[in-house]
Amino acid sequence: MLYPAAMLDVRVEWRAPGRRSRQMRLIPAHALRVFYAKSNLHGATRTLAHAALLAAGVALIFTARGRWWLPAALLFQGLVLVALFAAMHECVHYSAFRSRRLNEIVAWLAGLGILYSATYYRQFHFAHHRYAQDPARDPELLAAPPPRSRRAYWWRATALPYWKARLTNLVALSRGRFTGLEFVPVAARPEVVRSMRALAGVLALLALASLVLRTDALVWYWLLPLVLGQPFLRLYLLSEHTGCSEDDDGLTNTRTTLSTWPVRFLMWNLPYHAEHHLYPSIPFHHLPAAHRWLRPHLRYVATGYVSVQRALYRALPKGAALCVLATLLVAAAAPAATESAALTALRHVTVVVDLERPLEAMTAADLSARLVDALRRTEPPITLAEGAADRVRLRVFVEPVSATTLRGFWLPFSGTYGVGGVRLAVERVVTHENAPRAFAAVVWQTERAVGAPWRATDQEVVRLLDEMVGELRAARR
Repeated sequence: MLYPAAMLDVRVEWRAPGRRSRQMRLIPAHALRVFYAKSNLHGATRTLAHAALLAAGVALIFTARGRWWLPAALLFQGLVLVALFAAMHECVHYSAFRSRRLNEIVAWLAGLGILYSATYYRQFHFAHHRYAQDPARDPELLAAPPPRSRRAYWWRATALPYWKARLTNLVALSRGRFTGLEFVPVAARPEVVRSMRALAGVLALLALASLVLRTDALVWYWLLPLVLGQPFLRLYLLSEHTGCSEDDDGLTNTRTTLSTWPVRFLMWNLPYHAEHHLYPSIPFHHLPAAHRWLRPHLRYVATGYVSVQRALYRALPKGAALCVLATLLVAAAAPAATESAALTALRHVTVVVDLERPLEAMTAADLSARLVDALRRTEPPITLAEGAADRVRLRVFVEPVSATTLRGFWLPFSGTYGVGGVRLAVERVVTHENAPRAFAAVVWQTERAVGAPWRATDQEVVRLLDEMVGELRAARR
């Protein structure tokens, strides 16, 4: 598949040096000391309230069985069930309770309620925070890009893509397969596998118990309401970033939706989403106070979710996708064999190394020399020719991140980790019958996630580079 090269060079513009550090000073230190305080009491109160609403939903459905208002009871329970996502979200940040153990237990149980592994979601969500609105690295955008047409909008609203993703992840991760999920650090993968297997085991036990007891309670009080509630959660989550800027500006890349008190209560104040992204360690019960400091600086503050969805829907074209998508589809029309042929014909290239941030010891020149040497050893060999139209581009986007930032709280003897990724791409000048002129296109690319102690990041980048060149060598055969 051919991708216009300009469509993929988005990383350079995504981050503006120093911008986030300036935004982190919008709330003064004396206020942040108060806002960062966690509370077991607040977490327990909200958890018990949520559990009480779930019990009330069960009672409503039990009473409504055989009556005309049963659909309303099922929908009520469904909305309360999908709101467990907010509970899981708060707990994976370790901010719902002061107790780390309580956060982990409630997160896992809340995830079970919506058939989602909280252990996996923690890795997915932390990567989302790290690269929010980066089209090339934000896993939310990669897993479920914003709809580009009204048809795609309604397809998203059915929640069928969500259920497919949950089933796929359950099967793959239970078997220890992380293909396409490079954002999950290697060190965290065994825990994710154990969590997924535990989730599958609990579901199997519940299904077996239902068969032995000959009861349909799980269907009526849990699964059916969950299916009815998921479309509302899909559209709710669509409101958080869609239509906002695709950069690292926390004041413009996220939307806060004030909504009504019941929605904010049920969703654990997650509608204050821009505030959460700017200060992810602030517990849910302090987000309204943080909003009062930040509101004058926020670009996207909506009054309600209906108005947001109406605006997003009206902005979508009725028929064909946007012209950018059309460009990709035109390029994709090339036969599948084009990639292999384009790589086999590759002989003389310009090597470009984009090192977004200096590493501990390795320089861009060091990486370039290693890449040139590795390309020469491919078969047939690829040699360096300055000024050649064909390019092999290596992007290294790794930055030092403290362990405190990664886990969300301070511990003594915490180190610094290199977090990010490396991408190897082949760019060629190609022609297409539907394009008026030749254009630069990415004819092949691969990417690896980096997660290692900062002092070992150089060695990890070199290891991944060798691995990616090996993949390129195999693709040329």
